[in-house]
Amino acid sequence: MKIIKKEKKKVTTVVGFQCDICNKEYTDHMEMQEFILIHGTGGYGSVIGDGTAYNVDICQHCFKEKLGQFLTTKELW
Repeated sequence: MKIIKKEKKKVTTVVGFQCDICNKEYTDHMEMQEFILIHGTGGYGSVIGDGTAYNVDICQHCFKEKLGQFLTTKELW
């Protein structure tokens, strides 16, 4: 979940994220850039629901804990 700060100039700035799994708030830029943001819409026959919008924002720690065993990784440099 994005933590949003609204300014008088009508400019919206993302100042942090809150993990939808552990509910921890992150405002550190290094942590924020590692968030996994999944957004989509359920299609015909979807278990989510046809035409239902969904999203989940997951910190890197919960992502590794919950899905790490399924990841295929490769060193890029």
